Amino acid sequence: MGISKITAYLFNDAIKDNIFFGSILQLGKQDVYLDRNIYNKIFNQVNNKAIEIKAEEFFFNLGFCEVSSLDASGFEGADYIHDLNQKIPASLEEKFDCIFDGGTLEHVFNFPQALQNIDRMLKIGGHVIHNLPSNNHLDHGFYMFSPCALWDYYVANGYEIVKFYLYEYSINPSRLWATVYEYRPGEIDHLSIGGWKKHPISIWFVAKKSHANVTYIMPQQGYYQKIWKTEHEKSSTEL
Repeated sequence: MGISKITAYLFNDAIKDNIFFGSILQLGKQDVYLDRNIYNKIFNQVNNKAIEIKAEEFFFNLGFCEVSSLDASGFEGADYIHDLNQKIPASLEEKFDCIFDGGTLEHVFNFPQALQNIDRMLKIGGHVIHNLPSNNHLDHGFYMFSPCALWDYYVANGYEIVKFYLYEYSINPSRLWATVYEYRPGEIDHLSIGGWKKHPISIWFVAKKSHANVTYIMPQQGYYQKIWKTEHEKSSTEL
């Protein structure tokens, strides 16, 4: 997906959360879809650098001191070559302070393995950022994600949710816009079937790894956990 105008603003919004430090790993080398004027406006900069903006410059400007990338292929010059469908090697475990998935996991068929790989590569106290397609991205990748997939998995595995937004956006290059919604479980249940308009929707998710995971929990969907809990409490009361 790369770094667009809206994701650049979302990165800038997260600066105050002090999550941009140390090393960051890009899953796939990111393109930056910003012109220099917009970039300078977002980050309040005035400079005469080249027009093209590289991902390394973008991440250094956020506060990272080391920027690297991982991909299944070497055709874009990634620093690490590894297929996220497979378990990562020990040499990559707890190596990075931040991992940015800027539209990669929808192209990885073994999604649970990819999530476990991210956890293994991330240092304790580090952050994972997902920018993934949700509604109206048919055949963009293997998957379009419901936000509960990320929320339920990361909560079950002990992560602290820092930011969770959905954003609806235009694909018309002459009239770009985006509407950002803060997400919490249950708040969009009334829109889950047919409730959204024709525009694409993406997910912006930031979470902090608070401890090491020895085993990984495959979550039950929170919607049904809530129903089961209500029914259990109801049955207990009737008894």
